[in-house]
Amino acid sequence: MSKHSLGGLTGIEVSHAQMGEKWLDRHLERKGKSKEDFAKRLWDENVTAVAELCDDSFEEHVLPYSEEETGLHLHGINRNKGDFETFSPEAVQAFAEEWGFIPTGTITLDTPQEVKDFTDKVGETGEWNGKAVEGFVVRTKVCDPWEAAVPSSGAGSGQGSRSRGNMAPPYSPGSDYFFKIKFDEPYMTYRDWREMTKSMLSARKKQDFSSASQIAIPKSKLRRPESFAYRDWVFREMDNDPEIFENFGKGKGIIAVRERFLAWY
Repeated sequence: MSKHSLGGLTGIEVSHAQMGEKWLDRHLERKGKSKEDFAKRLWDENVTAVAELCDDSFEEHVLPYSEEETGLHLHGINRNKGDFETFSPEAVQAFAEEWGFIPTGTITLDTPQEVKDFTDKVGETGEWNGKAVEGFVVRTKVCDPWEAAVPSSGAGSGQGSRSRGNMAPPYSPGSDYFFKIKFDEPYMTYRDWREMTKSMLSARKKQDFSSASQIAIPKSKLRRPESFAYRDWVFREMDNDPEIFENFGKGKGIIAVRERFLAWY
């Protein structure tokens, strides 16, 4: 299953799910295993393996992936049950090694402050272990909100009071919990440029514009001076060299367009 779909899609030569299955075959073959072996393992343990397809030749992400990083990155293994329960990072990495997937790098920190300090530091460069990263998925546990609550300054229902009812998360204490930390730069800027380009390409197909400023672009995507320059540059290049945008809507050429702009800028 991929992108909430299975198998092929009408009008698409190779779907995301089909490409993911091709990579699954490659990973398993390297370990001398079959899809039947893999399916039996998941069935016997009643779990779901969660992987991300990273293949720039098929569909580019915001940041590029090297040849060694191309394939299925195993992010997690979850129990098939109502309450969220997932394998530890160490168990996921061991599973990735056993079945030929690309393991996801991890680091263990003990407190929220350590997580903040670490991600703030990495966010200064946008790199970790010599590689550009979009951010981190933080894996933690749900605490008991009653035990973690700040003591009330007084009884009753005043501002200082806390109750189990209005603080309780929709997860039971001790259950697994994930959240993401995304870096603004350069990831969010690059993502804004990608979405801006898609909007401009779509708009130009429907109507002729004399300037880039006439195309409605959300202000949130024009937060930086470079983004205004990128918008105007893309508008000109649509006329000067339209071939570079030919497959942009299919997830290809995104990185090349961005690097071409940065070289010009």
